[in-house]
Amino acid sequence: MTIDENAFANCQSLKTITFADTCKSLTIGYNAFENSNIDTLILPSCEVALYDEAFKGSSIKSLQLSANTLIKFVGAPFVDTNKFETISINGTNPNYEVVNNMLVNKTQDTLILVPANTILTIPSTIKTIESSAVAGNKVTTSLVIPATVTTIKDF
Repeated sequence: MTIDENAFANCQSLKTITFADTCKSLTIGYNAFENSNIDTLILPSCEVALYDEAFKGSSIKSLQLSANTLIKFVGAPFVDTNKFETISINGTNPNYEVVNNMLVNKTQDTLILVPANTILTIPSTIKTIESSAVAGNKVTTSLVIPATVTTIKDF
């Protein structure tokens, strides 16, 4: 399934999205849900591509991954999401873990995503910070980058 760019942009009454959990892949395009009032985004158990600013300015508070969700970020899909607070995984996902409200890979050496309203404390296991992992973070006022971090990818 593909949701093209701007498909639901500025749909102020849109609060909930439900995806069939039997999909093979899901692509959410650039600005697809910009300025919507989505509260919780539950991603299905498939390959998911989230494009730049897909949820820009939306009211999203929570991102939930299903047991077999595999995410690819193309840019910063959650920029300017001032209410974005939590990430969770429904069940056991073979690719990701949530540590201190941050999405990391299973070996906990790559930081993938930090919600805008999470104070960022980088765990000492992290070696790589992915592109746009902290884009739009609104609450971190100081940052200690552990010596274990060798790569911080660009925005």
